[in-house]
Amino acid sequence: MKKLNKIREVEYEVCKRDAFVGSILILILGIILGIFAKALDNIAIDSTIWWHRILEVTNLNNVLSELPYWILMGLAIAVHSSSPKRAAINVFLFFVGMNASYHLYSVLYCGFNPFEHMKLWYLLSFISPLIAYIVWYAKGNTIYSILISSIVFAVMLSLTFGIGIFYFHYVSVINSLLFLLSVVVLHNRPDNSLISFALGIVLAFLARLII
Repeated sequence: MKKLNKIREVEYEVCKRDAFVGSILILILGIILGIFAKALDNIAIDSTIWWHRILEVTNLNNVLSELPYWILMGLAIAVHSSSPKRAAINVFLFFVGMNASYHLYSVLYCGFNPFEHMKLWYLLSFISPLIAYIVWYAKGNTIYSILISSIVFAVMLSLTFGIGIFYFHYVSVINSLLFLLSVVVLHNRPDNSLISFALGIVLAFLARLII
């Protein structure tokens, strides 16, 4: 733990009661957002309705059923938790709440069981504590923090833009906004952020080259 504290030190300890309440609220947030995402996904778009038109233009009903948005949410929860342990617990509860409510809404109100589709999301929930524990250290001021941030940037770049070996393709305003928000969430010292961003671009293209 002493070695990990050199990457990012725990600045304060949250009392058990506050930690419990905070985690419950995050679980509830996940449940609400899961229901909201599935409800939007289930809407039959009618362009004559003004707010349906907004959904159509922004593609928001589909965006909330894709990975970038949820990765951004997990990222924000992780780095703003009081410790890596709290990050692991909070992110896990968030994804469990989101996936459970999304799945149950599909079964109870949409009349089908999307279990095959949900396998990836349940896998994400299962591994999210480990990822959150690591990502918490991205807000530190060491080379390890820069490397963690760059990996996150590479993943978000790959998911929000079309990246190939020799091309970079713009996808949508919403996707661009999600990526920019991930940059804001991980922002630390300007020099560290710039290095992480540049390295993230390199890693994203290298990943495409290898895969």
